Amino acid sequence: VGVYDTFRVTRSSAPLLERHLSRLESAARALGLWPGPVDWASTLAELARRNQLAEGVARITLGDGFALLGLAPLPPELEAQRRLGIALSTQRLERALAHLKSTSRLDLELAEQRAGGEALLVAASGSILETTRANFFAITA
Repeated sequence: VGVYDTFRVTRSSAPLLERHLSRLESAARALGLWPGPVDWASTLAELARRNQLAEGVARITLGDGFALLGLAPLPPELEAQRRLGIALSTQRLERALAHLKSTSRLDLELAEQRAGGEALLVAASGSILETTRANFFAITA
């Protein structure tokens, strides 16, 4: 059992870290996994320094008895995706606690198979949840 959150790192820090931590804490507490206070910002800065990686993608995973912070380079296709966009079909995600980003990827893999690629996941209520691989942001005017 585990939950995670993935976010962009720029200049060795995460501009929206507090929002990500809030969502992660809510999911972890729902499953009894919250490890208590951790200085994720300092830990992330140290990880970026040691790996000489000021720009990248970070992921915090909380499981039954562990907390893990990973940092990876930005994907090479990111610039092309920014220019061209990504076409997403919608897939209904019907599972208990669909609003939690669980470490079990089975439902996500099945949604991608049905969609023929990355998909935008929608709850039975019609609420947008996430994509199968990327973060999703909606900008409204």
